[in-house]
Amino acid sequence: MSSSYASGLDGDCRVAFVHVSCLYADEERDFLVTVRVPSSRVSIALIRPGCTYCDMVTTEMVRVEGDPVMLLCPEFAVRVGISLKVERQWHRVHATEDMAAAQATTEEGDYTRAASILGAHRLLLESCASLSWDQQT
Repeated sequence: MSSSYASGLDGDCRVAFVHVSCLYADEERDFLVTVRVPSSRVSIALIRPGCTYCDMVTTEMVRVEGDPVMLLCPEFAVRVGISLKVERQWHRVHATEDMAAAQATTEEGDYTRAASILGAHRLLLESCASLSWDQQT
């Protein structure tokens, strides 16, 4: 997970967390989490979301569980596209990672490699944008 929030996994990579810190009462945040899922012939609970927060009135820790996100395995293979909102977030995360890699490479004095990293990402975005445009028309 790449973000400005602290995040991590437990030892066997079955439990992950994102430490958000403070949110206002009605504030909402979107999080993009990449999950690698092994192939399966049965439906499985992919994610069981939960949230722990401190109640500001009682100062007690409160745990809220969400409904499990199920991965349903259809009887026949179905091709489903990625949602535009998720695709935008995915590109934003990868752009941030590539900019950080280019900056680190620049700090090492390898300007050609830094330009190559950014150029490759620009080409990826241009090809994705043209594919997205083709699908809309």
